[in-house]
Amino acid sequence: MIVIPYQVTLLEPLLATRIAGDPNSAVSYPYIPGSALRGAMVSAYMRKRKLTALDAGQEEAQRLFFDGRTRYLNAYPIASEDKRMLPTPRTWFTVKGTDGPVYDFAHEIPVEQPKQFSAVAGDTRPFCLVEEGDVRFHEQLRRVTVHTQRERVKGRALEEAGAVFQYDALEEGQVFAGYVLADDSEDAPLLETLLSGYQKLGGSSNSGYGRVRISIEATIDPSQRHWREVDRRTAALTPHQSFVVTLLSDTLVRDSESGQYTVNLKSVLE
Repeated sequence: MIVIPYQVTLLEPLLATRIAGDPNSAVSYPYIPGSALRGAMVSAYMRKRKLTALDAGQEEAQRLFFDGRTRYLNAYPIASEDKRMLPTPRTWFTVKGTDGPVYDFAHEIPVEQPKQFSAVAGDTRPFCLVEEGDVRFHEQLRRVTVHTQRERVKGRALEEAGAVFQYDALEEGQVFAGYVLADDSEDAPLLETLLSGYQKLGGSSNSGYGRVRISIEATIDPSQRHWREVDRRTAALTPHQSFVVTLLSDTLVRDSESGQYTVNLKSVLE
């Protein structure tokens, strides 16, 4: 396997649209989904190979985009010293009305006295960085813009075609970091070529949204240099020792009995 680190700099506001709020408006995820990068790379691949249509059954296309041998991890915000932040665990809570300390309910729920707790994770603090016991949260910058629908022929709003809607986008100037994992190390040069440079991501890319610059860092060979998405080695577990699994992206698992996709994490542990 080979690991390709990349950074995405937003040159325009970005709409990585999620389902939320008014159906006539658009709200962006607080990060750049790996699927958005993969889609941009599919377009770049078709241009490079001079294809008018992509054959999903072709071996190279299968390996690069469809069968899981190449994985596109989400791009999350980076801290000031170029360290990639990770999603704030949903088991973190603070006493309501305070900024700390942070209690991790996955390990212990304080019961010394009755208190009201509020979750740390949310739209205001979706990402964090933990270093030597110190926790820093990411302050997300967003741009909310109100638009008016225009009639296509006349090019302006009309009484029957003038709905007002808004875009809640990631503000330009922010930097995000992610990884591409490729089982076949020989694919690295092609993947770097397809990924690097100027790209258009997300929605309304012809209306002042989605222009980004992607830079590639030094490729990592895990057989030569230790690499994990979380920069920490895991100690060996002893029999009957409890442990916590924290999902770093949205996850679907297969049920161990039926083989169907499920959100029941008990299937992961069986």
